[in-house]
Amino acid sequence: MRQWKLGPMVDESLKLMKSVSKDIAKNGFSFLYLLMILSSNFIINSIFGMIGGALGMSLMNRKLREDDPSL
Repeated sequence: MRQWKLGPMVDESLKLMKSVSKDIAKNGFSFLYLLMILSSNFIINSIFGMIGGALGMSLMNRKLREDDPSL
């Protein structure tokens, strides 16, 4: 991460990852890790869900137009 030269963000993110690691090792759970995973999954799944839905609808509409040319 240091090779990207992001400045103090690298040090802070490494501290954050170490604290999450310590929480998981100590308690078996990290609330911060849970929040990061849930927010990341929510964003990624929403984006790919919308893309998949748009592609699926375009394929369905194309199939409907081929079956019934009056549409």
